[in-house]
Amino acid sequence: MKFLILLAMSLSVFAGNPTVKELSDEEFNEYIIQNEKGMVVDVTSICRGLINCSNGMHLKYRDLLDFKISYKSDSSKVFFKIDNGALKLCYNGGYVCGFHSYSGSAKIKSNLPIIGITSATSFKIEHGRNLIYTHSNGSGEYKKDIDYKKSLSLTELANEISIRSVVITSTMTSFKPFYDQAKTPMRNAVKMIKRETLAFQRHMSKSDRNLDHFERFIVSLDDALAIIDDKKNYSVLDWRIQEGMRRVVSFGMIISDLLWAYEDVPGASRNIENIRMFRDELKATYGWQDTLAGTVSKTTSAILELLHYEISEIVKVKVEVGTDDRFGTYRAMTGEIRRLVAKINSSDGGDIVTGQHIGTFMELWNGDEWQEELGNLMEAKLDLRKLVRPKLKYVLNAVMALEELIDNRRVYFEIDVIAPTVDEQPSRG
Repeated sequence: MKFLILLAMSLSVFAGNPTVKELSDEEFNEYIIQNEKGMVVDVTSICRGLINCSNGMHLKYRDLLDFKISYKSDSSKVFFKIDNGALKLCYNGGYVCGFHSYSGSAKIKSNLPIIGITSATSFKIEHGRNLIYTHSNGSGEYKKDIDYKKSLSLTELANEISIRSVVITSTMTSFKPFYDQAKTPMRNAVKMIKRETLAFQRHMSKSDRNLDHFERFIVSLDDALAIIDDKKNYSVLDWRIQEGMRRVVSFGMIISDLLWAYEDVPGASRNIENIRMFRDELKATYGWQDTLAGTVSKTTSAILELLHYEISEIVKVKVEVGTDDRFGTYRAMTGEIRRLVAKINSSDGGDIVTGQHIGTFMELWNGDEWQEELGNLMEAKLDLRKLVRPKLKYVLNAVMALEELIDNRRVYFEIDVIAPTVDEQPSRG
């Protein structure tokens, strides 16, 4: 019996069985490089900085990736080692890779098809019933494109097998983790900017500190953070997060003149710079540089840009749900807003110019047709109401901010027709 056991052991095949490594989002984004061909598994970097690859590697990432490199040999002295910038399969009595013949092979297995291998030396690839030989690219690397195989066996040529990277096909959902991970720096940035805003508030005069539109900027930061941290785990591309960030940008533009007024106050300059940088970063990230509250510097113009955008978006929603009434009223509103923006941007009067020319817009807003439409939007059927109420809230906030910047004895925007619900109606004071 003892002889049979020893015989069985002598005939057995030694295999490297790597421990499974579950990649975090950060590790996946650092070590799995995505390009137009697919996902590049950077074998050398992984074995140097992430895991011990003496028995190979076995990587998993959610339900997207299951990738393994292992070996088979008739000797217990076979192992993997990083050598010459590659993962080399070695046979030696000590832990030094030398040119020693061995009987063994490396195997690459993936749940996604393998389409390419880069190595430091030439080797043979068992591709079905055929043998494929890698060829040098003239710069010390050997590359080979593979015809979509999920499992490959590599055998030595010149007594070496060394793997630098493996390219596997990507799936259409593989970029989602990048957007999910982007929520972390976005969340941290919103928290940081809120701290900067509250710190800046301490430098403000008492009258400025109580301005409603400055408070709305702080509220917009709180609202954006609540959406990011929602238990439904929305992506940064989700419309809810975009809506929240668009509101931050808009009210950030509305307080731009206030920031400018305190630029020379000692201790406030760093707060102001960070708030502006955050606002500009959001604009660039979502492509709002030249549209919503974009390059316009005057406060009232920024508010009107917001009004024009949100009212236009409400029209689009109504078209999508098949409600095609009152388009003439919407055209009149958006047309008058465009006229006002042109007046402001072509002059140096800023808010004064707005006050001089806002009469027609105020009449349209307070008119029976628009007031009735506001009521219809608030009392719309559930599917439409859910889509338009967030946009309508921005419109009402912007109108009230506009009213604050102009002489209240001459300008008043009627919003009392809105049903007085606690959650939906903004405060007038």
